[in-house]
Amino acid sequence: MVEVRHRATGYPLLQVDADTLAGASLAGKVLFFANLRGADLHGADLRGADVCEADLQGAVLTGAHLTGADLTSANLHEANLDRVTAVDSRMLAADFTAATVRNANFSRASFGLARLGGADLSNAVLQRADLRRTDLSGANLEGVDLSHANLSFSTMKGARLYGANLEGALLNAVDLSDSDLRSVELAFACVNGARLSGADLSGAMFSKTVLVRCLGLETARGLGAVRHGNGSSMDLATLERVASLLPRDFLSGFGVTQEWLGRLGGADAVPRPASASLAKSFARNPSGIAIPSSLLRISSTKLASNRYSLAH
Repeated sequence: MVEVRHRATGYPLLQVDADTLAGASLAGKVLFFANLRGADLHGADLRGADVCEADLQGAVLTGAHLTGADLTSANLHEANLDRVTAVDSRMLAADFTAATVRNANFSRASFGLARLGGADLSNAVLQRADLRRTDLSGANLEGVDLSHANLSFSTMKGARLYGANLEGALLNAVDLSDSDLRSVELAFACVNGARLSGADLSGAMFSKTVLVRCLGLETARGLGAVRHGNGSSMDLATLERVASLLPRDFLSGFGVTQEWLGRLGGADAVPRPASASLAKSFARNPSGIAIPSSLLRISSTKLASNRYSLAH
């Protein structure tokens, strides 16, 4: 007989007629504030279970089923969640520091404010996951599928994302400084106000990618080795500030020619149409900044998702 108790009061929450919780059927069970530290839950069925604020530090959940489960504020420090299926689960403010989450499926899961620093999420699937304001500093995200995920305001400093898929991801105000972004897929991604100081973008794929007011772009590594598909977009303020410090091959993927660089002028200059034909290549946004339409190939979907409006 295995008895699960409340982590603070010791009150019995659940009794399971078995020697272990491995493979146990716990779907829909209420394990709020449970003491499951170091428990063997591999292969357990926890679908739809309430595991909020439970202590799962060092627990083994390999191959467990957590679809629809709620682990808000749970302690999963150093837990093993390899091959877990946790689609549509809630992991808000949970502690995954130093946990292993390899080859797991967290599609559409909510991780807001979660701590995943130093965690190993290699080859995990987090499609359309909500990772806003999470701490992923130093995490291993190699080969992770983060397509269409929302990583806005998260910290990913020093994270390893080699070969990760960030297609269509939202990266607003993300700290990616010193991160490994080699061979990352960034097609249709919106990188707005991100910190890129010291990041390595060698071999990354840009295709209809939006790059706006990113800090430290000029100190990022591997820009000359970035691959370009369809034209991407960069804001004029960034071009005026650091265009002279960026590789020409990188700028060409944003439709920037040598002629355009000459027209940009100094750092404080706002380019003005020199002729009627040149005026046609400009668009004007509500802030009054003149933006060359040749540099803005932003889809209406991308505009809506990032609260931009542009009248041609």
